[in-house]
Amino acid sequence: MSTERVLTIDDLSVRYGRRQILEGVRLGLDRGEVLALLGRNGEGKTSLVRCLLGLQRPQRGRIEVFGRDAWSRREEILADVAYVPERPQAPEWRTARQLLAWGGAFYARWEAGPAVAALEANRVPLDLALGSLSQGQRKQVEIAFALASRPRLLILDDPALGLDPVARRHLWDQVIERLADEGVSILLTTHELEAVERVAERVAVLHGGRLVVDEPLESLRSRFRRLPAAVEVPSVRAARTVATAWGERRVVTDWPGDGLADALAARAEPMSLEEIFEALIRETPS
Repeated sequence: MSTERVLTIDDLSVRYGRRQILEGVRLGLDRGEVLALLGRNGEGKTSLVRCLLGLQRPQRGRIEVFGRDAWSRREEILADVAYVPERPQAPEWRTARQLLAWGGAFYARWEAGPAVAALEANRVPLDLALGSLSQGQRKQVEIAFALASRPRLLILDDPALGLDPVARRHLWDQVIERLADEGVSILLTTHELEAVERVAERVAVLHGGRLVVDEPLESLRSRFRRLPAAVEVPSVRAARTVATAWGERRVVTDWPGDGLADALAARAEPMSLEEIFEALIRETPS
């Protein structure tokens, strides 16, 4: 069965003055796929998203969304794309009900009913000005607005920021999973790596302006193991990682599975995505 390519990023480079933010980034996203774009603050995640939305023109490279250039055909693309920013951006003087009624004038597939029902279920006031709501309530309004457009591509920039635990779990465990099952492609940035392990199929990591990882989550987890620092690991690339939350360990980045002696394999421990991210960013094995 053929795979529909929703997003293609080719040789993307972004510079601010003398500072190179992104250099030669290549990335893709298929229909119904959930991709987590990770990186420390300032690594270019927001710049990449701005270029994707046609809000910023890169110094080099191209971005195609549904086969259309993101810069020159921005208006066409945005009919199929929804974006939830890190910080709420909807006008503070509008109410959630007004916002959801207003959106129908701009999107052909607009469906406000489920959005209203979701906000009511989460006890978000529909008739109070957004400026009087909490940050978490405003974030829920923006998520509801994005979903009402019935997008084919959903971009979530730290979507759980400000949400209470119940709303956060609903987003990760129900909303994203349902959308992916319906064929919606999702690109998300977040620092909640535990949640990423539940919802993402692929992980991409930006570091030093470059994409240092782009692979299926299960593949990434299968090739990382940690061992006590004193253990010598023959024939595989390893490095000593110091001063981490989980102590001094030897991190193996290309674990060969059954290729090691049973005694050595027995001492190897799987690593969480948070630990893998730390190993990649802070103590990248040489």
